[in-house]
Amino acid sequence: MNSFHRGDERHLSPLDAEQPPRKKIRKGTRSCWECKHRKVRCHFESDGDSSCKECISRGSTCRSQEEPEPENSRESDRSNLNERMSRVEILLEKVLHRLDGVHSPASSKQMPTLSTPEAATPANDNAPVLSLFQNELISSSQPTPRVDHDSLSFMNGRDMDRIRHDLLALVLPEKTIHQISQASSCWWLLRAQCFHNYEQSLLPIPYSQLSTSHPTLIATCLLWVAISLQQLPAECPIASLKLSYSPKQLIDHYMTTIGSLATCNEDMLHNLEGIEALILQAIIHNNDGKLRSSWASYRQAMNIAQIIGLHCSIPANKGLMQVTLKADLIWRHLIHADRYLSLMLGMHHGIGDVAFETRYSGEQLPSSVSMVALGRIAGSIIDRNQRFGEITPAMVRATQTIDASLGEIDLQSLDPQDTAHASQDRTIERAESYSKLMAHLWFHQLTAWLHLPFLLKSDIRDRYDYSRRCCLQASREMISCYTKIRDLTAGSFCCKSLDFQAFTAAVTLVLDMLGQSKNVYPSQSDLAAIEVVMTVLRHQKSSEFQDKVATRGAAALETLMGIVTHNFPEQFTSRKSVDPRQEQEHQIKIDIPYFGSFLLHRNAHNTVEELQSQTANDLSPPQNILPTPVENENTIEEHDATLLNLGPDAALWTFDVDLSTLPPFLSDFGDNWDLGL
Repeated sequence: MNSFHRGDERHLSPLDAEQPPRKKIRKGTRSCWECKHRKVRCHFESDGDSSCKECISRGSTCRSQEEPEPENSRESDRSNLNERMSRVEILLEKVLHRLDGVHSPASSKQMPTLSTPEAATPANDNAPVLSLFQNELISSSQPTPRVDHDSLSFMNGRDMDRIRHDLLALVLPEKTIHQISQASSCWWLLRAQCFHNYEQSLLPIPYSQLSTSHPTLIATCLLWVAISLQQLPAECPIASLKLSYSPKQLIDHYMTTIGSLATCNEDMLHNLEGIEALILQAIIHNNDGKLRSSWASYRQAMNIAQIIGLHCSIPANKGLMQVTLKADLIWRHLIHADRYLSLMLGMHHGIGDVAFETRYSGEQLPSSVSMVALGRIAGSIIDRNQRFGEITPAMVRATQTIDASLGEIDLQSLDPQDTAHASQDRTIERAESYSKLMAHLWFHQLTAWLHLPFLLKSDIRDRYDYSRRCCLQASREMISCYTKIRDLTAGSFCCKSLDFQAFTAAVTLVLDMLGQSKNVYPSQSDLAAIEVVMTVLRHQKSSEFQDKVATRGAAALETLMGIVTHNFPEQFTSRKSVDPRQEQEHQIKIDIPYFGSFLLHRNAHNTVEELQSQTANDLSPPQNILPTPVENENTIEEHDATLLNLGPDAALWTFDVDLSTLPPFLSDFGDNWDLGL
């Protein structure tokens, strides 16, 4: 046996001699180390296969147990992982080194920052759970606020440069911007009202700093230019500005570009400058009559404002008083604008009344107490409208409560100076007069819209006559404020939503005229007020911006006043009347977006007796209506039936009014009114 082994060793090759001896396994057994470690049976397709099925499926090396056991694969993988981690650490150090170079003072001109202090945006301290631990034993310390808040940490430098380059391409020459800013001061009045900023320069930053400014600041400058273009007076020589597009086309181009580059990027909006850009975007939509788009922009700004903590009460900091004051003014403007548009659009307001509380402890802000009260009342009217779809005793009680709150507001504190001879200079006194006029207008609008559902019911019951008189008087005051605002701005103020408010006030007065009897003539002051609105709408429809709202509003008032003229021919000498006997249409339907619709029926074939009979049947009193506190009788007397007896000629026109808000998805509003789309 020994000689055999010695002879066998002589026949081994040098390579085989260096390898470890093969392990002896049971005869007929084929198994690999991988399957043994996994404790599974090793299967081969055929005897000639070198790898088992399990190793082939896993992509691992199939090593027979006859050979020595391989090294632990996990140990080798761990060593490879350590090598990869070391390479990642080296790369990360290089990246951090480059970022330190980017944020160094030498390169700060290329990568600007926004000045939004953490004190104004305490996003990490306003969580509800953290507020539970604010006591003497356990408290969360507030970090020291720093002035410069880096807003570029989430954006690539190349993307920022690209956005800045695209926005700078829209900037007009400095001389042109100066000419636009000097052509009108309405943009300055808007800035003073919204932000209490009385700077005379149109751009919030110097023109020379635009090329190195943050893209959000550039977008803000462009939006201010767009607002000033909207406010150009009709006599302004557009050709002297040497614009590449018409003012309206340039505004549309600005809005499209800024919307795709700046206001759609949340990383650029989470600061005061970003919220201001959204507010300016909403103002432009509101001036253009696109109320839904304006509401959406305001709601987006309100959501971001809450994300960065503008709704939270924070301690006063003298070093950051200016920025904190700006943050508070922005927050309150968002609340007022949201409720103003939500009331017109028939939507819920975005936040509760607690948001009107002062954001920081210490000295009170110079804000108007009356405006805060009006904001609360607007929210109450919105809640009433959303809760009640028809007149019920509960709705009457809610209306009386809101009306009492309106009566507590001191309007004398909001009386402006004489606007007929007001100076057109950019003075603080003129800005205060404008703000007071807008507050007056909002007060009377809230009064009118509070009592508007009861306007037509006043012809059925005496109890609603108070609401009728309040609604009509508020409509007259709205037109008066509208006229004063036009005088204060020299007739160059462009705001389609303001024109729409005056139009709805005029329609309210016309509706009352259509319901008057033959013996009750329309008031000359009401006719004069309606004529003022029609004159302004005619002027607006011929402006540079082709105001479709003014065009449709003027046409609707012309139609209604034509019918009023036919009902009361002795009151008019030159106006053309609408004779139902000569009209081909059997009815005239007028839809007013965000206001309602009414139908004028032609009853030329009906006799007066039939109309009176039909009217008497329609005057059946509604049930379950509680009396007002001023009524002492147990029963409510109905109006005299002659109140709606319009006479042989006037009775040929009857009207059916639905003052409920029309569905917002009606497509014909976009073609007819160009509102909100």
